[in-house]
Amino acid sequence: AAISGAAPISASVLDWFAKLDIHIQEVYGATELAGGVTYNSRDNIVPGTVGKALHGVEIDIDPATDEVLIKAPWVMKAYYNDPEKTAEVMRGDYYRTGDTGRLDAEGNLVITGRIKDTFKTSKGKFITPVPIEQKLGRNFFIEQAVVAGFGLNQPIALISLAENTAALETAEIEKRLLETLDDVNAEAESYAKISTLVVFRTPWPEDSGLFTPTLKITRHAVDEHFRSHYERWADHADRLIWSKL
Repeated sequence: AAISGAAPISASVLDWFAKLDIHIQEVYGATELAGGVTYNSRDNIVPGTVGKALHGVEIDIDPATDEVLIKAPWVMKAYYNDPEKTAEVMRGDYYRTGDTGRLDAEGNLVITGRIKDTFKTSKGKFITPVPIEQKLGRNFFIEQAVVAGFGLNQPIALISLAENTAALETAEIEKRLLETLDDVNAEAESYAKISTLVVFRTPWPEDSGLFTPTLKITRHAVDEHFRSHYERWADHADRLIWSKL
C-alpha cells in the first residue's frame, strides 16, 4: 500500500503513478485527531478527495465558513493546561480543523484550503488559493505556485519553474504557461481569474525562509517578501512577466 497525507496530490500525479500500478491512497487527519479520520480505500480511490470517513467519524461542514469539523470517540478533549487554545479549536465535541472543504455526492471529503489562507480582493470577493494552485500545478513546468492578491482587483500567481525547463526556449515556456493560465481561468468565476503570472526562472531556495521545515510553502512569508511588488505586477500590461527578484 502507498498512503499519503499532510498535503494534496494532484489528480495528474495520481494517474501517472496508477499507470505504474502504484495506487496512492490519500488520507486525512491531524495530531488532535489521533491520526487519520478519512481514507481512500484501495478499491475506491477518488482523485481530488481524501476519501470517506472512517467508522465512528462524523464530518460536519460549517455553513458559514466551509470549515471542516470532525467528531469521533478518539478526538482530543483538550490541550494540556491551555483552556484558551482548547476553546479556539473545539466546538462542543467537534474539532475545528482550520481546513475548508466539502463532501461530494458519495460522501468523500474534498479539502479546498485553509481558512487562514483565504484573502479578499478589492471587489470584496474571497479567494481560496489552494484549488487554483493545484490546477496550475497540472503543468509540469511549474515547481511552485502561490496565488496572492489581498486588496487587488484580481488575484495574481507567483510561479517558479521546475528544473526540466532549463534547456527550453523562453517562447516555449511562455506558450505552455499561458495555455495553462487560459485553462485555469476558464474554470474560474470572473472574480477569481488570475490576471498575471509572475514567473521566477528557478525554484525558490529551501533556505529562503519561504518554506516550513517540511518544505511546504509558508504563504504569509511569501506575502511579506513580495507584497510590495504585487500592485505593480497586477497592473502590468502583459499577462505573463518574468521576475528579476
